[in-house]
Amino acid sequence: LTTSAIIVGRYLDALAHAKSLITNAGKRYFTFILGKLNEAKIGNFPDVDVFVLLGCPHSVMVDSIGFPKDIVT
Repeated sequence: LTTSAIIVGRYLDALAHAKSLITNAGKRYFTFILGKLNEAKIGNFPDVDVFVLLGCPHSVMVDSIGFPKDIVT
Protein backbone atom coordinates (compact mmCIF):
# COMPACT_ATOMS: atom_id res chain seq x y z
CA LEU A 1 0.00 0.00 0.00
CA THR A 2 1.14 3.52 -0.68
CA THR A 3 1.05 6.24 1.97
CA SER A 4 -1.92 7.86 0.21
CA ALA A 5 -3.88 4.61 0.26
CA ILE A 6 -3.23 4.20 3.99
CA ILE A 7 -4.33 7.78 4.73
CA VAL A 8 -7.49 7.52 2.64
CA GLY A 9 -8.26 4.08 4.05
CA ARG A 10 -8.18 5.40 7.62
CA TYR A 11 -10.70 8.21 7.15
CA LEU A 12 -13.41 6.10 8.80
CA ASP A 13 -11.18 5.76 11.87
CA ALA A 14 -10.68 9.54 11.94
CA LEU A 15 -14.42 10.12 11.51
CA ALA A 16 -15.26 7.70 14.33
CA HIS A 17 -12.74 9.42 16.60
CA ALA A 18 -14.13 12.88 15.81
CA LYS A 19 -17.68 11.66 16.47
CA SER A 20 -16.57 10.22 19.81
CA LEU A 21 -14.90 13.47 20.87
CA ILE A 22 -17.95 15.51 19.89
CA THR A 23 -20.38 13.16 21.65
CA ASN A 24 -18.24 13.09 24.80
CA ALA A 25 -18.32 16.90 24.82
CA GLY A 26 -22.13 16.73 24.92
CA LYS A 27 -22.55 18.15 21.41
CA ARG A 28 -24.51 16.88 18.42
CA TYR A 29 -22.89 16.18 15.07
CA PHE A 30 -24.00 15.77 11.50
CA THR A 31 -21.96 14.02 8.84
CA PHE A 32 -21.89 15.62 5.40
CA ILE A 33 -20.15 14.18 2.37
CA LEU A 34 -19.29 17.02 0.03
CA GLY A 35 -17.17 17.82 -2.94
CA LYS A 36 -15.36 21.12 -2.79
CA LEU A 37 -16.35 23.16 0.25
CA ASN A 38 -17.69 26.64 -0.43
CA GLU A 39 -19.61 29.44 1.29
CA ALA A 40 -22.94 28.53 -0.29
CA LYS A 41 -22.82 24.96 1.00
CA ILE A 42 -21.96 26.06 4.53
CA GLY A 43 -24.63 28.75 4.37
CA ASN A 44 -27.28 26.04 4.03
CA PHE A 45 -26.67 24.99 7.65
CA PRO A 46 -27.10 28.10 9.84
CA ASP A 47 -27.49 26.09 13.07
CA VAL A 48 -24.04 24.47 12.78
CA ASP A 49 -21.47 26.19 15.02
CA VAL A 50 -18.29 24.77 13.48
CA PHE A 51 -17.39 22.51 10.58
CA VAL A 52 -14.71 19.83 10.86
CA LEU A 53 -13.18 18.95 7.51
CA LEU A 54 -11.62 15.48 7.24
CA GLY A 55 -9.61 14.76 4.14
CA CYS A 56 -6.23 13.77 2.85
CA PRO A 57 -3.35 16.20 3.54
CA HIS A 58 -3.45 17.36 -0.09
CA SER A 59 -7.08 18.47 -0.02
CA VAL A 60 -7.64 20.00 3.41
CA MET A 61 -6.21 23.42 2.64
CA VAL A 62 -9.22 25.72 2.75
CA ASP A 63 -9.16 29.49 2.52
CA SER A 64 -12.05 30.10 4.89
CA ILE A 65 -11.91 33.89 4.77
CA GLY A 66 -15.45 35.04 4.19
CA PHE A 67 -17.03 31.77 5.30
CA PRO A 68 -19.90 32.31 7.73
CA LYS A 69 -18.66 29.61 10.14
CA ASP A 70 -15.34 28.34 11.47
CA ILE A 71 -13.70 25.43 9.65
CA VAL A 72 -11.39 23.03 11.47
CA THR A 73 -9.20 20.79 9.31
